[in-house]
Amino acid sequence: MYYSLTSPQVVELLRVARTILSGVLAGQAELLADLQAAQGEGEGEPSS
Repeated sequence: MYYSLTSPQVVELLRVARTILSGVLAGQAELLADLQAAQGEGEGEPSS
């Protein structure tokens, strides 16, 4: 299957969208790692 773009700006739009989504994904991965690290640090503490 082949696709054709209706406008050259679509290429730029897709590039920018990929950049934005990659940044969002990286931020979420960093947040997840921070939360997992914080959870691991708190495992030895008694709950109040």
